[in-house]
Amino acid sequence: MSINNLGQSSVDRTSLDDWESMLSLVCWYATLGTISGQRRTDDEMGSFPIGKWRTGNSNSICSAKQNDFYDSTTFYNNIVKHFKEDEDYKLLERLATTIHKRLFANSHYGRSVCGTFPHNPIDEDDWDNDDIFDDDSDMVMSGSSNEASNTRPVPIDPFEERAKIWQDISGDLYECVKPFLKRSMELQQKSRDQSE
Repeated sequence: MSINNLGQSSVDRTSLDDWESMLSLVCWYATLGTISGQRRTDDEMGSFPIGKWRTGNSNSICSAKQNDFYDSTTFYNNIVKHFKEDEDYKLLERLATTIHKRLFANSHYGRSVCGTFPHNPIDEDDWDNDDIFDDDSDMVMSGSSNEASNTRPVPIDPFEERAKIWQDISGDLYECVKPFLKRSMELQQKSRDQSE
């Protein structure tokens, strides 16, 4: 389930929510394992950050996913580095990182669409697109107090910003997964040929 759905956000639902759900499934199965007899146990899964995606209430799951999907570095450290290490899972790793980058760290559309937490607007000309969220000083976490809030700009919600251009981002996502689909079909055919 997407962060918007889990958090009961007022942001319009789009196909980006479906892409995010697909990303979650890819991450789950790349961590759990897809081959019977080689899957990780419930205890093992619970020891990884991804284990928080299935325990607690919808708010705690939403918060865990927001943290885990925040940026590329956090996504790698919290989720991807716990994927199964077999060669068979390298394709899922590349797929997950590609989808994540297009959804949550897509600098092609500017910083306003990046991340999972509201952040303060900045002059896009001053932003170094290669350093997404290196400095989290402008991130606004829910529940934080700000005595000077009347002088600060209204935070930008990246989910709202992405919803405005969801068709463009969905098109990018579709184009980026096509090679993975092709490779997956080749691997399936190779497996069938070997079993005959």
